[in-house]
Amino acid sequence: MSELGAILLSAGIPDRDSDPTSIEAAIDALVTQTVHDRELVFGGHPAITPIVDRAARALNAQHHVYLYQSRWFEAQVPEAARTFEHLIWTEKRSTLAESLTVMRKEMIGSRSFAAAVLIGGGDGLIEECSIFEDLHPDRPIFAIASTSGAAQKLLDKTPQDETVRHALVTNKNYSELFQQILSLKNP
Repeated sequence: MSELGAILLSAGIPDRDSDPTSIEAAIDALVTQTVHDRELVFGGHPAITPIVDRAARALNAQHHVYLYQSRWFEAQVPEAARTFEHLIWTEKRSTLAESLTVMRKEMIGSRSFAAAVLIGGGDGLIEECSIFEDLHPDRPIFAIASTSGAAQKLLDKTPQDETVRHALVTNKNYSELFQQILSLKNP
């Protein structure tokens, strides 16, 4: 693996105000652009896990993907999640919300990230963004606003470079977009 830093993927397909086709295309492109020479770390959202799994398998690079999952979901985790070489279980707490917060903090605190990429999502994505800001204040956050959801609402968390911000809103050629933004901020 190269010396490029890990990428945090925070993604989800919200019930409303979402563009599932763009979300899937963006995740697929992110996996394709990262897993050959970087670690990709994400939480096990049931709609996102199969997309990441399929894309990483197509590249024979599953060993660069780290999936965090709360034991709250141990009995119902999708089969695709159980096949990950790096499936990291986190402690179950008394409530779902507490369990997810524990998982998010452990995941985001697990390493020094080069950047966070926000795709689609809802409240969980917002919480992950906040935790990332707290734990990695000097690292960029790229909210892929063209995927709608919480990522669109969090565009103000992205770098102030207007060219990058414009691309995050308008560019749906996600492979090109990730080549552009991730090469800007390599550690």
